[in-house]
Amino acid sequence: MAHAAEASSFSDNEQEASQSSEDESLSSSEGEQGRDPSPTQQPCRYYNNSGCKKGRNCTYLHICKYFFQGHCKYGQRCHLSHSAEEDNSGSSGERPRNKSYQWQIRKGSRWLDIDKDWIIEAQYSLPEVKGLRLYNTKYGRISIDFGEMKVRGKDLGIRRQGFTDPKPTTWLWYYRGDTAWHPCGEQSSNCSVTSKDIEREYQKNKRGSFRFSVGSKGYVINFKDMNQINESSSAKRRLRRRPLFVTPAGGAGSLSASMSRMSLTGGRVWQFSDSKGNWHDFTEEGCSSQDIEQEYQQDPQGKMKFTIRSSSYVLDFSAMTQKNQDTGKIRNIRRV
Repeated sequence: MAHAAEASSFSDNEQEASQSSEDESLSSSEGEQGRDPSPTQQPCRYYNNSGCKKGRNCTYLHICKYFFQGHCKYGQRCHLSHSAEEDNSGSSGERPRNKSYQWQIRKGSRWLDIDKDWIIEAQYSLPEVKGLRLYNTKYGRISIDFGEMKVRGKDLGIRRQGFTDPKPTTWLWYYRGDTAWHPCGEQSSNCSVTSKDIEREYQKNKRGSFRFSVGSKGYVINFKDMNQINESSSAKRRLRRRPLFVTPAGGAGSLSASMSRMSLTGGRVWQFSDSKGNWHDFTEEGCSSQDIEQEYQQDPQGKMKFTIRSSSYVLDFSAMTQKNQDTGKIRNIRRV
Protein backbone atom coordinates (compact mmCIF):
# COMPACT_ATOMS: atom_id res chain seq x y z
CA MET A 1 0.00 0.00 0.00
CA ALA A 2 1.41 3.38 -1.00
CA HIS A 3 2.29 5.80 1.76
CA ALA A 4 1.76 9.43 0.86
CA ALA A 5 4.86 11.58 1.22
CA GLU A 6 5.83 15.19 0.75
CA ALA A 7 9.10 16.08 -0.92
CA SER A 8 11.53 18.92 -1.37
CA SER A 9 14.75 19.13 -3.31
CA PHE A 10 17.92 20.87 -2.23
CA SER A 11 20.27 22.49 -4.70
CA ASP A 12 23.91 23.59 -4.68
CA ASN A 13 23.29 26.45 -2.28
CA GLU A 14 21.42 24.06 0.06
CA GLN A 15 18.19 26.04 -0.28
CA GLU A 16 15.05 23.94 -0.41
CA ALA A 17 12.80 24.24 -3.44
CA SER A 18 9.78 23.93 -1.13
CA GLN A 19 8.11 21.45 -3.44
CA SER A 20 5.42 19.09 -2.20
CA SER A 21 2.96 16.67 -3.75
CA GLU A 22 0.24 14.35 -2.56
CA ASP A 23 1.18 11.85 -5.24
CA GLU A 24 4.75 11.29 -4.11
CA SER A 25 5.37 8.12 -2.12
CA LEU A 26 8.18 5.93 -0.93
CA SER A 27 6.39 2.64 -0.62
CA SER A 28 8.03 -0.72 -1.27
CA SER A 29 6.72 -3.17 -3.80
CA GLU A 30 7.29 -6.45 -2.01
CA GLY A 31 6.91 -8.83 -4.93
CA GLU A 32 10.02 -10.26 -6.54
CA GLN A 33 12.10 -7.41 -5.13
CA GLY A 34 11.16 -8.28 -1.54
CA ARG A 35 12.81 -11.69 -1.63
CA ASP A 36 16.33 -12.41 -0.50
CA PRO A 37 18.77 -11.85 -3.34
CA SER A 38 19.54 -14.87 -5.51
CA PRO A 39 23.18 -15.56 -6.44
CA THR A 40 22.77 -13.76 -9.77
CA GLN A 41 21.59 -10.64 -7.94
CA GLN A 42 24.96 -10.33 -6.23
CA PRO A 43 27.92 -8.20 -7.41
CA CYS A 44 30.36 -9.96 -9.73
CA ARG A 45 33.57 -10.69 -7.78
CA TYR A 46 35.68 -10.54 -10.94
CA TYR A 47 34.28 -7.13 -11.88
CA ASN A 48 35.16 -5.87 -8.38
CA ASN A 49 38.73 -7.18 -8.62
CA SER A 50 40.72 -7.51 -11.82
CA GLY A 51 37.80 -7.25 -14.25
CA CYS A 52 35.20 -9.57 -15.73
CA LYS A 53 35.82 -10.98 -19.21
CA LYS A 54 32.16 -11.84 -19.80
CA GLY A 55 31.02 -8.21 -19.91
CA ARG A 56 27.33 -7.92 -20.75
CA ASN A 57 27.02 -11.71 -20.85
CA CYS A 58 27.82 -12.02 -17.15
CA THR A 59 24.84 -13.12 -15.06
CA TYR A 60 26.12 -11.31 -11.95
CA LEU A 61 25.79 -7.59 -11.33
CA HIS A 62 28.63 -5.40 -12.57
CA ILE A 63 28.33 -2.98 -9.71
CA CYS A 64 30.56 -1.82 -6.84
CA LYS A 65 30.07 -4.34 -4.05
CA TYR A 66 30.40 -1.67 -1.38
CA PHE A 67 27.77 0.51 -3.05
CA PHE A 68 25.58 -2.59 -3.33
CA GLN A 69 25.94 -3.03 0.43
CA GLY A 70 25.09 0.65 0.93
CA HIS A 71 28.41 2.10 2.14
CA CYS A 72 30.88 2.99 -0.62
CA LYS A 73 33.14 5.67 0.84
CA TYR A 74 34.19 6.96 -2.59
CA GLY A 75 30.69 7.98 -3.68
CA GLN A 76 30.59 9.38 -7.23
CA ARG A 77 34.42 9.26 -7.34
CA CYS A 78 34.39 5.46 -7.28
CA HIS A 79 35.84 3.95 -10.46
CA LEU A 80 33.35 1.08 -10.29
CA SER A 81 29.76 1.45 -11.42
CA HIS A 82 27.12 2.56 -8.93
CA SER A 83 24.48 1.52 -11.45
CA ALA A 84 24.52 -1.85 -13.15
CA GLU A 85 23.25 -0.46 -16.44
CA GLU A 86 26.61 0.20 -18.09
CA ASP A 87 27.86 -3.38 -18.12
CA ASN A 88 24.81 -5.63 -17.97
CA SER A 89 21.09 -5.41 -17.51
CA GLY A 90 21.25 -4.85 -13.77
CA SER A 91 17.91 -6.57 -13.45
CA SER A 92 17.01 -8.08 -10.12
CA GLY A 93 13.60 -9.57 -10.60
CA GLU A 94 10.90 -8.53 -13.07
CA ARG A 95 11.75 -5.40 -15.00
CA PRO A 96 9.40 -2.44 -14.95
CA ARG A 97 7.54 -1.97 -18.19
CA ASN A 98 8.64 0.80 -20.56
CA LYS A 99 11.23 2.09 -18.10
CA SER A 100 15.00 2.15 -18.41
CA TYR A 101 15.47 2.57 -14.65
CA GLN A 102 14.14 1.60 -11.24
CA TRP A 103 14.95 3.39 -8.00
CA GLN A 104 15.30 1.09 -5.01
CA ILE A 105 15.77 1.43 -1.28
CA ARG A 106 17.65 -1.05 0.90
CA LYS A 107 16.30 -2.04 4.28
CA GLY A 108 18.49 -4.63 5.95
CA SER A 109 19.76 -6.99 3.26
CA ARG A 110 16.87 -6.49 0.84
CA TRP A 111 16.52 -4.03 -2.01
CA LEU A 112 12.91 -2.95 -2.54
CA ASP A 113 11.38 -1.09 -5.48
CA ILE A 114 10.24 2.47 -4.79
CA ASP A 115 6.72 3.19 -5.94
CA LYS A 116 6.25 6.19 -8.27
CA ASP A 117 10.00 6.59 -8.52
CA TRP A 118 9.72 8.96 -11.47
CA ILE A 119 9.39 11.69 -8.82
CA ILE A 120 12.97 10.93 -7.75
CA GLU A 121 14.14 10.50 -11.35
CA ALA A 122 12.69 13.89 -12.35
CA GLN A 123 14.69 15.64 -9.60
CA TYR A 124 17.83 13.57 -10.22
CA SER A 125 17.81 14.65 -13.87
CA LEU A 126 18.30 18.31 -12.86
CA PRO A 127 22.04 19.09 -12.52
CA GLU A 128 21.59 21.76 -9.85
CA VAL A 129 19.67 19.45 -7.52
CA LYS A 130 21.99 17.84 -4.97
CA GLY A 131 19.37 15.70 -3.31
CA LEU A 132 15.78 15.19 -2.29
CA ARG A 133 14.02 15.22 1.06
CA LEU A 134 10.97 13.01 1.42
CA TYR A 135 8.57 13.41 4.32
CA ASN A 136 5.99 11.08 5.88
CA THR A 137 7.35 7.94 4.21
CA LYS A 138 7.10 4.51 5.82
CA TYR A 139 10.69 5.13 6.99
CA GLY A 140 9.90 8.59 8.32
CA ARG A 141 11.67 11.65 6.95
CA ILE A 142 14.56 10.69 4.66
CA SER A 143 17.15 12.79 2.86
CA ILE A 144 18.63 11.37 -0.35
CA ASP A 145 22.10 12.58 -1.32
CA PHE A 146 22.49 12.26 -5.10
CA GLY A 147 26.24 12.97 -5.03
CA GLU A 148 27.11 10.15 -2.65
CA MET A 149 24.03 8.08 -3.55
CA LYS A 150 23.08 7.47 0.07
CA VAL A 151 20.36 8.21 2.61
CA ARG A 152 21.70 10.61 5.20
CA GLY A 153 21.54 9.62 8.86
CA LYS A 154 19.60 6.36 8.43
CA ASP A 155 20.48 2.71 8.01
CA LEU A 156 19.03 2.71 4.51
CA GLY A 157 20.56 2.40 1.06
CA ILE A 158 19.45 4.02 -2.17
CA ARG A 159 20.29 3.15 -5.75
CA ARG A 160 19.16 3.61 -9.34
CA GLN A 161 19.01 0.35 -11.25
CA GLY A 162 19.38 0.70 -15.02
CA PHE A 163 18.10 -1.47 -17.85
CA THR A 164 19.12 -1.68 -21.48
CA ASP A 165 15.60 -2.18 -22.75
CA PRO A 166 13.32 -0.77 -23.93
CA LYS A 167 16.41 1.40 -24.43
CA PRO A 168 19.35 2.45 -22.24
CA THR A 169 19.41 5.75 -20.39
CA THR A 170 20.61 8.81 -22.28
CA TRP A 171 23.15 10.53 -20.06
CA LEU A 172 23.70 14.29 -20.22
CA TRP A 173 26.78 16.15 -19.02
CA TYR A 174 26.71 19.63 -17.52
CA TYR A 175 29.37 22.15 -16.48
CA ARG A 176 29.04 24.72 -13.71
CA GLY A 177 29.16 28.28 -14.99
CA ASP A 178 29.47 31.38 -12.85
CA THR A 179 25.86 31.24 -11.66
CA ALA A 180 24.24 28.08 -13.04
CA TRP A 181 24.71 24.67 -14.65
CA HIS A 182 24.79 24.49 -18.45
CA PRO A 183 24.63 21.53 -20.88
CA CYS A 184 27.96 20.63 -22.43
CA GLY A 185 28.05 21.19 -26.17
CA GLU A 186 25.61 24.12 -26.32
CA GLN A 187 26.38 27.19 -28.39
CA SER A 188 28.82 29.61 -26.73
CA SER A 189 29.55 26.90 -24.19
CA ASN A 190 32.67 26.68 -22.04
CA CYS A 191 32.50 22.93 -22.66
CA SER A 192 32.11 22.55 -26.42
CA VAL A 193 32.23 18.75 -26.63
CA THR A 194 28.85 17.05 -26.58
CA SER A 195 27.41 14.83 -23.88
CA LYS A 196 27.62 11.91 -26.31
CA ASP A 197 31.37 12.46 -26.79
CA ILE A 198 32.01 12.73 -23.06
CA GLU A 199 29.85 9.72 -22.21
CA ARG A 200 31.68 7.57 -24.77
CA GLU A 201 35.04 8.38 -23.16
CA TYR A 202 33.61 7.99 -19.67
CA GLN A 203 32.47 4.45 -20.44
CA LYS A 204 36.03 3.57 -21.50
CA ASN A 205 37.51 4.55 -18.14
CA LYS A 206 35.40 6.09 -15.37
CA ARG A 207 38.50 7.23 -13.47
CA GLY A 208 40.38 8.41 -16.55
CA SER A 209 40.53 11.67 -18.45
CA PHE A 210 39.44 13.09 -21.79
CA ARG A 211 41.48 15.70 -23.67
CA PHE A 212 40.07 17.96 -26.36
CA SER A 213 40.77 21.35 -27.88
CA VAL A 214 38.76 24.36 -28.97
CA GLY A 215 40.83 26.37 -31.43
CA SER A 216 44.22 26.87 -29.82
CA LYS A 217 42.98 26.12 -26.29
CA GLY A 218 43.38 22.69 -24.74
CA TYR A 219 41.10 21.21 -22.07
CA VAL A 220 41.09 18.09 -19.91
CA ILE A 221 38.03 16.46 -18.38
CA ASN A 222 38.94 14.50 -15.27
CA PHE A 223 36.29 11.86 -14.59
CA LYS A 224 37.64 10.92 -11.16
CA ASP A 225 37.29 14.47 -9.84
CA MET A 226 34.41 15.40 -12.17
CA ASN A 227 35.90 18.64 -13.43
CA GLN A 228 37.16 20.32 -16.60
CA ILE A 229 40.55 22.04 -16.60
CA ASN A 230 41.82 24.72 -18.98
CA GLU A 231 45.40 23.59 -19.62
CA SER A 232 46.60 27.14 -20.26
CA SER A 233 45.06 28.95 -17.30
CA SER A 234 44.49 25.93 -14.99
CA ALA A 235 40.95 27.24 -14.42
CA LYS A 236 38.55 24.50 -13.29
CA ARG A 237 34.86 23.97 -13.81
CA ARG A 238 32.76 21.33 -12.08
CA LEU A 239 30.95 18.69 -14.12
CA ARG A 240 27.88 16.58 -13.43
CA ARG A 241 26.37 13.59 -15.19
CA ARG A 242 22.60 13.22 -15.03
CA PRO A 243 20.02 11.18 -16.98
CA LEU A 244 17.69 12.64 -19.57
CA PHE A 245 14.30 12.48 -17.91
CA VAL A 246 11.68 10.53 -19.82
CA THR A 247 8.08 10.74 -18.63
CA PRO A 248 6.93 7.17 -17.85
CA ALA A 249 4.27 5.62 -20.06
CA GLY A 250 0.87 6.39 -18.61
CA GLY A 251 2.43 8.71 -16.06
CA ALA A 252 2.36 11.98 -17.96
CA GLY A 253 -0.99 13.00 -16.49
CA SER A 254 0.09 12.16 -12.97
CA LEU A 255 3.38 13.97 -13.43
CA SER A 256 1.69 17.07 -14.82
CA ALA A 257 -0.86 17.08 -12.01
CA SER A 258 1.85 16.56 -9.42
CA MET A 259 4.04 19.33 -10.79
CA SER A 260 1.12 21.73 -11.04
CA ARG A 261 0.52 21.39 -7.29
CA MET A 262 4.13 22.11 -6.41
CA SER A 263 4.66 25.44 -4.73
CA LEU A 264 7.65 27.23 -6.23
CA THR A 265 7.77 29.94 -3.56
CA GLY A 266 11.44 30.45 -2.76
CA GLY A 267 12.33 28.30 -5.78
CA ARG A 268 13.42 29.19 -9.31
CA VAL A 269 12.63 32.44 -11.09
CA TRP A 270 12.79 32.67 -14.90
CA GLN A 271 13.96 35.91 -16.50
CA PHE A 272 14.53 37.38 -19.98
CA SER A 273 17.07 39.98 -21.05
CA ASP A 274 16.14 43.22 -22.81
CA SER A 275 18.19 45.04 -25.45
CA LYS A 276 20.20 46.85 -22.76
CA GLY A 277 21.13 43.68 -20.94
CA ASN A 278 18.71 44.19 -18.06
CA TRP A 279 16.89 41.15 -16.69
CA HIS A 280 13.12 40.96 -16.13
CA ASP A 281 10.94 38.26 -14.54
CA PHE A 282 8.42 36.29 -16.59
CA THR A 283 5.08 37.24 -15.06
CA GLU A 284 2.51 37.02 -17.87
CA GLU A 285 -0.39 34.61 -17.46
CA GLY A 286 0.48 31.37 -19.25
CA CYS A 287 4.18 32.23 -19.13
CA SER A 288 5.03 32.85 -15.49
CA SER A 289 8.08 31.41 -13.76
CA GLN A 290 5.88 28.64 -12.39
CA ASP A 291 4.56 27.77 -15.87
CA ILE A 292 8.07 27.70 -17.32
CA GLU A 293 9.51 25.71 -14.40
CA GLN A 294 6.84 23.06 -14.81
CA GLU A 295 7.74 22.58 -18.49
CA TYR A 296 11.46 22.69 -17.73
CA GLN A 297 11.26 19.96 -15.10
CA GLN A 298 9.53 17.63 -17.53
CA ASP A 299 12.27 18.12 -20.15
CA PRO A 300 15.31 20.34 -19.36
CA GLN A 301 16.45 20.01 -22.99
CA GLY A 302 13.07 20.72 -24.56
CA LYS A 303 11.14 23.74 -25.76
CA MET A 304 8.05 25.65 -24.62
CA LYS A 305 5.62 27.54 -26.84
CA PHE A 306 3.33 30.31 -25.63
CA THR A 307 1.38 33.30 -26.94
CA ILE A 308 1.15 36.81 -25.45
CA ARG A 309 -1.07 39.45 -27.00
CA SER A 310 -1.26 37.59 -30.35
CA SER A 311 2.54 37.18 -30.57
CA SER A 312 3.98 33.66 -30.53
CA TYR A 313 7.19 32.77 -28.71
CA VAL A 314 9.38 29.69 -28.20
CA LEU A 315 11.63 29.13 -25.19
CA ASP A 316 14.57 26.85 -25.95
CA PHE A 317 15.81 25.38 -22.65
CA SER A 318 18.90 23.86 -24.24
CA ALA A 319 20.07 27.16 -25.76
CA MET A 320 18.45 29.26 -22.98
CA THR A 321 16.85 31.63 -25.48
CA GLN A 322 13.45 33.09 -26.29
CA LYS A 323 12.49 33.55 -29.94
CA ASN A 324 9.66 35.72 -31.26
CA GLN A 325 8.15 33.56 -34.00
CA ASP A 326 6.73 36.61 -35.79
CA THR A 327 9.82 38.84 -35.90
CA GLY A 328 12.58 36.25 -35.43
CA LYS A 329 14.10 38.29 -32.58
CA ILE A 330 15.99 36.22 -30.01
CA ARG A 331 16.51 37.13 -26.35
CA ASN A 332 18.55 35.36 -23.70
CA ILE A 333 16.74 33.77 -20.77
CA ARG A 334 17.99 32.44 -17.47
CA ARG A 335 16.85 30.42 -14.46
CA VAL A 336 17.86 31.92 -11.10
